Amino acid sequence: PTPRGPRAPRRVAPGRRTRQAAPMDDVAVLALEGGRANALTADLLDTLERMVDGFERGPDAAAVLTGYDRYFSAGLALPQLIALDRGALRAALDQFCRVMTRVFACAKPIVAAINGHAIAGGCVLALCCDWRIAADDPAAKLGLNELQLGLGLPAIAVEALRLAVPPRAVDTIPRAADLVA
Repeated sequence: PTPRGPRAPRRVAPGRRTRQAAPMDDVAVLALEGGRANALTADLLDTLERMVDGFERGPDAAAVLTGYDRYFSAGLALPQLIALDRGALRAALDQFCRVMTRVFACAKPIVAAINGHAIAGGCVLALCCDWRIAADDPAAKLGLNELQLGLGLPAIAVEALRLAVPPRAVDTIPRAADLVA
């Protein structure tokens, strides 16, 4: 704080990187690094689940979940899902729901540091975290566009959305299917 009160947050020009803060002893950084657009493949979902399990068992009091480059996560890896038969597709969606529920139900707080695009399943992942902080980047897209793709929202997505937005917006946001910056 300054003599005049709390210090105003420092604004960073869009697209500019800031220096990384010094690590805090009791905060874990869970960094998603899953390749192109941080698409949620089966392997990345397994990795995320292991990271949350390890964090919850470990000594850290809280965690920050972030992506890399311009991507928090672009959601499920649709090109991989298209090739699946009905049973394998059901298993992939069950895995997604299980991992999102794991993040949502973690006994310790997880903050989503949304460093870039968080689309569809990536937005669901951010909603499943306890708090969300987004980069000041007008090019970053966030939103639930599942209905544009002909998909419904899984129950975990609806529940996380219900807890994150005002009640009247719960029905409006998925129907609009807009990606906002």
